[in-house]
Amino acid sequence: MNRLTIALLCVCALLFSCRSRKQVQDPYLGVKLTKLIKKGQKENEVQKIMGNPIVRHKLDSKDYLFYRMGYGVLTDGLLTEVENYKFEYDLDGSLFSSYSPIGSTYADVFKQHAYPLEYIDKGQKKYFRFKKGALFFANGVVYGAVDQRFKQNIVYVVKLRSVSNGTAKPNAAYYVAPGSPNINPHDLFFRELKAYIGERLRHMGMKVVTQEKNADYIILTHFGITEQNIDIEDASRPAFSSEYTPGKLAGESRPPSQWSSGYVGPTTKDPQATFFNRWLNIEAVDYHHWKKTNELIPVWKILTNSVGPSSDIRLVLPALTLGVLEHTNKNSGKELTLMANPETLNKYFYETMFYSTPLPTP
Repeated sequence: MNRLTIALLCVCALLFSCRSRKQVQDPYLGVKLTKLIKKGQKENEVQKIMGNPIVRHKLDSKDYLFYRMGYGVLTDGLLTEVENYKFEYDLDGSLFSSYSPIGSTYADVFKQHAYPLEYIDKGQKKYFRFKKGALFFANGVVYGAVDQRFKQNIVYVVKLRSVSNGTAKPNAAYYVAPGSPNINPHDLFFRELKAYIGERLRHMGMKVVTQEKNADYIILTHFGITEQNIDIEDASRPAFSSEYTPGKLAGESRPPSQWSSGYVGPTTKDPQATFFNRWLNIEAVDYHHWKKTNELIPVWKILTNSVGPSSDIRLVLPALTLGVLEHTNKNSGKELTLMANPETLNKYFYETMFYSTPLPTP
C-alpha cells in the first residue's frame, strides 16, 4: 500500500468521524423551548415534537414537563405555560439557596435551576432535590432552601461495631435522648443529631415518638471529637481518613453508590498528620425497666467513629448515622468499614432537614 493510498484512507476516516459526530449531536442544543412548543397546544402535539420529558411531576392539579432547555405546564391536557431555563446547573459558583429566596414560586425556581432530580409530595409540604441543593415548598412558594453539604469528590469512611442481646421487641417505640446529663436536650447539635437518627429510624419502618413516656426503649446518644496524631507512612490513607479523593475502592475505579465494605489502594508517605476522631455511640435501653428500678439495661448498642482531617463534627454527623442505623438490633460480629458517597449523604441530609423543618406559620 503506497503513501497516497494511506493518505486518502486517513482523510476518509476523518470525514466519516466528523460526519458521525455531527449525526449524534443534540439537535436542540442551544435552542429555546419557546421556539419549539407554544401555549394552547394539546399534550399529544407536544409529545410529537419533544418526545417524552426528562422528568414529569404533578403539582397542584397541573402537570410540569421538564426538558433539557426548559419546561411546560399542562392544565386539563392543554399547554398553558412554556418557560426557558435561565441558568445552567453551575450557578457561577454562587450558593444554590441565594437563587431561591423564601417566597419564590414554582416558576421562579424552575427557570433558575432547571429540572429537579427528585420530588416528594407530603400534602402541604413538597420537597425538590436539585444538583446543588434542595428546596421546600408550602402553598406553592419556597419556605426552605438548603445548600449541598458534601463535596462531590469526597468519600466518607466509618468504622462500626454493633452488638445486640436479641430481646428488643418488634414494632417497639423509640425515643432519642442525650446519653449524658451534661448534654442539654435543647442543644442545637444534639437536636440536629436527633433529627438524623429519628428520620433514619422512620425510613427503616421503626416507630419514633416525641415523648419519653410513650417509648418502649430510649436511644441514648453519645458523640464527640478528639485530636490525634497518626503515623500514616506506608499506610492506606482512607483506612484512617474519612475525607479523600477516591482512587480505587475495593477494586473499583469509582466510589460505591451506597454503603459498602472495603479498603482503598493509594498510599501516602507523610510520616505524621493531625487527624480528628469523630465518634458516635448509641444504645437502646429498656424504658419501663429503668422507670421501675432506675437501672439501665441495654438491648442493643452501636459504636462508631470516623477519623479524618476535618474538625467539624457537624459535617460528619450524617455519615456517622446513615450506615449506623442499618445495624440497629444486630450483631456485626467484627469491626466493619463502611463508605458512602456525597450524593447519598446530601440526599439523606436534605430529606432529614425537610421532614424536621416545621411548616411556616400563617
